Amino acid sequence: MCHIDVDEFLFAPEPVADVLARVPATIPYLVMEPFEALHDPDAADDIFNGHHFRGLLNRQHVKLQPTIFGKSAPLLEKGALAHTLGKSFCRVGVKKLILDLHFASLNGEVLRSPFHPSLRILHYHAQDPVAWKRALPFRLGKGGAYHSKAQQALHAYLTNANDQEISEFYANSMTLTPEKVALLRANDRLITTDLALRKKVAAMLEGRL
Repeated sequence: MCHIDVDEFLFAPEPVADVLARVPATIPYLVMEPFEALHDPDAADDIFNGHHFRGLLNRQHVKLQPTIFGKSAPLLEKGALAHTLGKSFCRVGVKKLILDLHFASLNGEVLRSPFHPSLRILHYHAQDPVAWKRALPFRLGKGGAYHSKAQQALHAYLTNANDQEISEFYANSMTLTPEKVALLRANDRLITTDLALRKKVAAMLEGRL
């Protein structure tokens, strides 16, 4: 069982069912690392646009932040603009195992685990600058985004920034250059894939998928 939102998609180098089938029966859950969709002006029109997804730039990858985020790096302590907790699969039938939005708990204790090495969650959070800016007042208010302790500086900055400053922050944090692409790929921090969402939905509705 897994909780994912409408803007999140499972990604693995093989069928997800095959990945899950190899998880030992003694392991009650696994956590998928989030990769956030980046702005891609050349992406083909789809339900969600964009085919470049950046992994978290924290822990062993924190050294990449100054180059990737530029002067906005101090505002992105967590290594991403979107959520960094990931999403979980939990095994059904395990007593007192409860699935939450991001994690699972067993006997009232939140379970912690390293991210699965190949099963990821692709998250369309801020790939569209117009939509992101339009939603920003809600997210900074009751929307709940950018409210964690590690995002206090980000929340304060976006709350007080003018339009030009917000645009500069977006360009720093959500756009790519050839140099950034090369650096992210060299550090296994970039997934490039065409999800072809509209085609898959059409195939599903027609019974071809």
